[in-house]
Amino acid sequence: MAGRSAAGELATWDEVPGFWSSIGSHTLKYAAWGDGYDESRFDRRPDGSFTAWYGRDGRIVGVLTHECDPDYERGRELIARGERWS
Repeated sequence: MAGRSAAGELATWDEVPGFWSSIGSHTLKYAAWGDGYDESRFDRRPDGSFTAWYGRDGRIVGVLTHECDPDYERGRELIARGERWS
């Protein structure tokens, strides 16, 4: 993406970009288009895991998870489809 843009080519993401980072025994995963958000929702679970959902203009645009891989994968799909908040 960066290389194409630097070379003057039009570059767009084929998939929702994401990354994850392990800090000690904890893993955070994040996926988003990166264009900002105007709403967020936070789901905390009793086991200490959590998911933060990010939305803009009524649509899901980002997801951040801690020890909740199913939400990360589901979030990437919802973001790619431009799903609305439920």
